[in-house]
Amino acid sequence: MTTEEFKDWYNDLPLLIYGEISDKQVCSAFKQILTWKSEGRFISGQGSGKENDIPDSEHNFTTTEYWLYLGLLSECIDYGSSPRGAWLTNKGKEILDFLNNNKNIEEIIEN
Repeated sequence: MTTEEFKDWYNDLPLLIYGEISDKQVCSAFKQILTWKSEGRFISGQGSGKENDIPDSEHNFTTTEYWLYLGLLSECIDYGSSPRGAWLTNKGKEILDFLNNNKNIEEIIEN
């Protein structure tokens, strides 16, 4: 994925970046969630203790925030009949690859 392709994708998302929320924070959350999905991990928000659940101590998302991010990443994640078994689409793999290989996200988005 090129820088221009990433910027086009990111700028098409229905985001309101204002105040204390930055592009860097949003992209960091995207990267974390896409990484978890690539590992088959899930935030249940119910403390179910299932094997692939991500313990609260490993994340700082509320259940609502997590699901809102999943909604924004809908073209990056597919999950068949259950979000617990979600996997990355090719677009998701491209986005995660891009985020892993580019450290200055705010600079990329602003230019």
